[in-house]
Amino acid sequence: MDIASPCGGKAPVDPGSVKEAVEVAKAFLADPQAAKKLENTLVLENAKDTYDAYFVVSGHRVMWDLAVHTPLHRLLSTGYTRGAVVAAVCHGPAALVG
Repeated sequence: MDIASPCGGKAPVDPGSVKEAVEVAKAFLADPQAAKKLENTLVLENAKDTYDAYFVVSGHRVMWDLAVHTPLHRLLSTGYTRGAVVAAVCHGPAALVG
């Protein structure tokens, strides 16, 4: 599993979401490998187009940034066309607009 964002680098995580996180999310955030990936996300434009699945997370920033992020649209379209799972939750479906 890799984590990517438009500019790469540290992923902005809403402190309120961390505070209210369910146990599985808390376990993920406590995992050193996951924490390292959240601190240094891949640049979306450089993400591989060979993953088995793509999952777009929620967040207000996601809704605005990813709805117009052409590299992500190409990545998701390529994945979907070859049969990869493409999924999104809450505000994440805004990334599917393009």
